[in-house]
Amino acid sequence: MRPRRRSYNKRPEPVRRKDPVIIECIGNVDGPVSVVIGNETYLFGEGRGGRREAPVYIEDHIECFLARPEMYRAAGGHYR
Repeated sequence: MRPRRRSYNKRPEPVRRKDPVIIECIGNVDGPVSVVIGNETYLFGEGRGGRREAPVYIEDHIECFLARPEMYRAAGGHYR
């Protein structure tokens, strides 16, 4: 019998929230902003009051965005 192979590169499934956290891009950038994290692409388009917002469901991605306070912040309320 062959020994079982170990899978070192296998990552656990990301933790997805039921309700998204609305992240706002506050950087000094004109137009929409597209950000790729892992297999997800987030498009920060024009939202409420001309703010660039995107819904983010994955906990690790929320942490990534909020780790850059000069560029992103959590916006209150519901998405669009």
